[in-house]
Amino acid sequence: MTNQKQEAEIVPVEQVQLGTIAAKGPQDVVAQATAISTTLAAVIDKRRLYSTIQRKRYVRVEGWTTLGAMLGVLPREVDVVQDGEGGYTATVELIRATDGQVIGRGSAAVGMDEPTWAKRPGYARRSMAVTRATGKAFRLGFSWIMTLAGYEVTPAEEMPQIVEHNSSKEPDEKTRNRNYFRALFKECERQGISTKELATIADDATNEDIVAAGHKNRALLDAVTKQPELT
Repeated sequence: MTNQKQEAEIVPVEQVQLGTIAAKGPQDVVAQATAISTTLAAVIDKRRLYSTIQRKRYVRVEGWTTLGAMLGVLPREVDVVQDGEGGYTATVELIRATDGQVIGRGSAAVGMDEPTWAKRPGYARRSMAVTRATGKAFRLGFSWIMTLAGYEVTPAEEMPQIVEHNSSKEPDEKTRNRNYFRALFKECERQGISTKELATIADDATNEDIVAAGHKNRALLDAVTKQPELT
């Protein structure tokens, strides 16, 4: 009887590269991305690297570059072109930190047809064009991870309500509580829940008055809207 030798079959392991993070197959990609998104969300929430627009959270470019840093991916400005009217178009590449390999690219503009930016000096328009291009480059490549983290995929700087990514002021406690209470009140009305017995707030109410009214109605309002409590 002749002995037959069986040659071992070499099966290559499918490997996917997320920046500097290597994943073995689709399931590993999702697992690693999910872990990254959890850590990312904690940083974005703690540092408030997002803007809330119509009750949705849009991450500012600092949050997108934080995601890049976690993946070992850095933005690199390629060029900025000024048009004849004073607007700017910027192009940004994403490079892998370990070897400088280009793995993404995005371009964005700031035009003179934008009322807010038309009044700004040229350097500010140029800077915002680069900022928008950076956010867009990360969005094109990694928006799915930002979705896993629980945020909108459009960078905040691309939203028309955002004047400048680092110029928005955090509302004071009274303003936050007033906005919170009114939002809850409107939500009850939207859902057809009677607001006749709910405590209201006057325009000149103190913060203590606002908080007291909110706590008086909290059991009903929070049950309806699942909103966080007042300060």
